[in-house]
Amino acid sequence: MDRGARRTRRRQQNPRTPSTLKAGVAAALLLLIQGSGVNLVAGQSCGLAASTLSTSCEDACFQYEPCLAYSASGCPSGATCVTADQCAIQCFSKPLDDTDSFTFLVEFGSYDSSKELGGSTGSSLQDETDTYAAASNDAVSNISTIELQPTVTSFVLAGGSNANSSVKGKVAKVVFGSDVISTQSNVSNVAVRNLDLSTDATLQQLPVVLPTALQKLSLANTLLSAFPTLVANFTSLQTLDLAKNYITEIAATAALNSLVHLFFLNNELSSFRAVFPSLETLDLSTNNFTAIPASIFIHDSLKELRMKGNPLESPWFTKVEADFLVQLSTLDLENSDFSKPIDSCNTANRLTVHSLTVCISDTASDDDSDSDEVSPSSSSSTSNVLVIVGAIVGGLLVLGGVVFAGIWLYRMRLDPLLTRGTAVVGALQ
Repeated sequence: MDRGARRTRRRQQNPRTPSTLKAGVAAALLLLIQGSGVNLVAGQSCGLAASTLSTSCEDACFQYEPCLAYSASGCPSGATCVTADQCAIQCFSKPLDDTDSFTFLVEFGSYDSSKELGGSTGSSLQDETDTYAAASNDAVSNISTIELQPTVTSFVLAGGSNANSSVKGKVAKVVFGSDVISTQSNVSNVAVRNLDLSTDATLQQLPVVLPTALQKLSLANTLLSAFPTLVANFTSLQTLDLAKNYITEIAATAALNSLVHLFFLNNELSSFRAVFPSLETLDLSTNNFTAIPASIFIHDSLKELRMKGNPLESPWFTKVEADFLVQLSTLDLENSDFSKPIDSCNTANRLTVHSLTVCISDTASDDDSDSDEVSPSSSSSTSNVLVIVGAIVGGLLVLGGVVFAGIWLYRMRLDPLLTRGTAVVGALQ
């Protein structure tokens, strides 16, 4: 069924006054008012909320069509608007062409974020405004209630002119209303991309404006500087995409039992202490790790680990750690991803793990004179042992000193007594 037929069908299913008839009615009303002697106030403003994307524009659009309201003379150049209640209303029909997904693009306008990379505008990205509904950020700054078709399961609101790609730090800025799609229980997949969520006030709104039964959530390139713990409100969440943000650590408190797939591509992470019991996929590519975090080796369900693009130092692992890496179905690391070569490792201690050759640091032959490299984990253990041994030796030396001093004092006290006793015996003889 072509688009024209679909629109005809929608008109039949949802009989609303066509825009041409509405324009005629408006003109007739205007003549009637003028004929009755009532004067219109010059420059009368539109009564609908300005710069607000919603699906409620005084029934000027078809059901489920998102819309924007402008002043009567404010319809953007090149756009098609209908007139209602002193408003020029722009209706967006493209979201209705897909019965499974709703996508709207907020094209970049005059707003520049504090993180925006110098000279990066995203102009090299493919323009998808012919495919999806779009409006400039200068025209839309608020997102209100959006009623979706009952069959829609995916909701995408993205800054820029591309629904899936982005330039890190380049975002649009909008304010969410008290309810956007929170009542749309069929929606399980939400992407809020390339939008400024850097303020707590904006971020904390998400559990209120989105359905709580979400299974997939993307907050890619939203200027986040910390892990959004508010995702704990989405107890069914399985996939979380936080790529292209500015997160520096994942604290132990960030754990979420339901998460299966977690993506941190291109952040600023150097610490990962959380444990996600159900995690199967973890992407830590392009961050600041110098070693695979110790907490990763506790993720018994993990199948895929991606860590390329980190300043990794040494491919030295304990036997337990190496065995963990072996059982992964995907490990994207190679020896070229580490700054220290494997050459100094004793051949007997080497193990091939996918495309990576590692050195086992805790085998019996580790003390072989052919290898003078020690892994961080083994050196830490060695240091602990030396501290313990040093403490014991020091304690024994102190104890020996005390015993020696006691004996010496005892002898010093005993010698005068022995001398006097000898003199007495000599006198008696």
